[in-house]
Amino acid sequence: MPLDNKWDVVIVGSGISSLSAALLLGKEAGKKVCILESHSQYGGYLHSFKRFGKRFDTGAHYVGAMGEDGQFRALLKYLDVFDEKIFVKLDDGFDNIKGADFEFVIPTGYKNFENKLIANFPSDKNGIKEFLQIIREVVKVFPSYNFGAKLNFSAFKEATETSLGSVVEKLIKSPNLKIILYSYCALHGVSPHDISIGMHALILDGLIRGAYGFRNGGDKLADNFAQKIRSFGGEVFCNKKVVALNTSDGKVISAELENGQKVHGDIFISGADPHSTYKLFDQSILKAGRKNRIKKLNYTQGVLGIYAKVNKSLGLNTRKNYYCFNSKDPNHLVSPISESTQIKAAFFSPTSRVSDAESTTDAIAIFGQIPEGLFEKWKGDKNYSTDSEYIDTKTQLANKTLKFVDQFFPNFSRSVMKFSTSTPLTNIRYNPSVSGAPYGIYHSMSQTGIRSLSNKTQFENFFLTGQSTLMPGLLGACLSGFHTVDHLLDLEQILIGVKSLWRNTNE
Repeated sequence: MPLDNKWDVVIVGSGISSLSAALLLGKEAGKKVCILESHSQYGGYLHSFKRFGKRFDTGAHYVGAMGEDGQFRALLKYLDVFDEKIFVKLDDGFDNIKGADFEFVIPTGYKNFENKLIANFPSDKNGIKEFLQIIREVVKVFPSYNFGAKLNFSAFKEATETSLGSVVEKLIKSPNLKIILYSYCALHGVSPHDISIGMHALILDGLIRGAYGFRNGGDKLADNFAQKIRSFGGEVFCNKKVVALNTSDGKVISAELENGQKVHGDIFISGADPHSTYKLFDQSILKAGRKNRIKKLNYTQGVLGIYAKVNKSLGLNTRKNYYCFNSKDPNHLVSPISESTQIKAAFFSPTSRVSDAESTTDAIAIFGQIPEGLFEKWKGDKNYSTDSEYIDTKTQLANKTLKFVDQFFPNFSRSVMKFSTSTPLTNIRYNPSVSGAPYGIYHSMSQTGIRSLSNKTQFENFFLTGQSTLMPGLLGACLSGFHTVDHLLDLEQILIGVKSLWRNTNE
């Protein structure tokens, strides 16, 4: 389909939030939606790439809330993009947590999780029971997670203004147990004393109920979205970089492309990073309050990505994920490191969830910490990727990270046959953000809940979407697409439809 100059809706960016919003507007309102993606592949963090004859994920490592009673499954079913063959249920014991002096495997299901925690930490039995009960109750106060439940504002405020750390410190004594309960801070990059119990509970609840991986990457799910969008007269256009959003009389009137083409629309949405989005406007017309809010947004730390082809003799289970923490201090699991301090955490997972019996190698994606400011000198340099010092710096850090993992999996680094790396600069290039942050903004209590960045803007026909406006992860980004169209459609009726496809077992 050619890129016409006029559409009902124009969306910047093609991540799952943009795809969800586009599909809802086509399905519910018959809108013809144009999605403009600056790169050669759509899907945002759903897309994958190939190295060394292997496929690697960029962000869709695994997802929660995908069991029979899963909210993400219900959302995808409502959008008519769910396909069982895309996903693989992870093992009952899907996350292997390795600490400095302990190992714990997280099982599926609340009762199994509770029993296993108590068996390992009997002196914290009462605290464990109370903590998990709090998690189950807290997720009920989020209306969109429960598809239409009425908002209890006081309960919502408490859930989003009480830190995970304060709850755990009050209930739990064992440092190792605290590390286990804080381990998923690695999935949003926020300190346990900065993340709300509510935000963290949504992630934990989804994983406990149903952790799934992608059989062969998230690309197929992105393809399903694109096909459905096309069926309603829309299209996803790649290699179409938006360089400006033009306005008139309080409205956005066009998205201007790198080649000078102006794409007009009645409604505009950006799924790009808020900071990058607002740079597309004439700065002189932006309201001071909004400009300051965007300027003051804090972002999560960048991570080092290592995409490795490994010898199968390493013995990894393709339906498990692995977390490594060497700190014995639960409060510093995900705290920033400097060049003079040691790496404290790493996460890795196999990128193909179905083992190839005929292959002698596997592919894994490893993510480690980056010292603050390590790659800052190359920011803004278009030729950074070929700079020999940059290449040496990231390679040395990658080898240091692999050696860190050796502490938990002996000879891990020796099993790595080849690897490629990514840094925050890679993320800035392919998923434009102010810092290359993989989780968007720092989802602390001061930037979420009642203090969240609104989807609405000063322009009456322009809206934001994406994980920075709601919560991190694929589920959070998908839900943000639903939140965005609330300003354009009857979201209450849509959620009633989603709820009819959801088997709620959290009563």
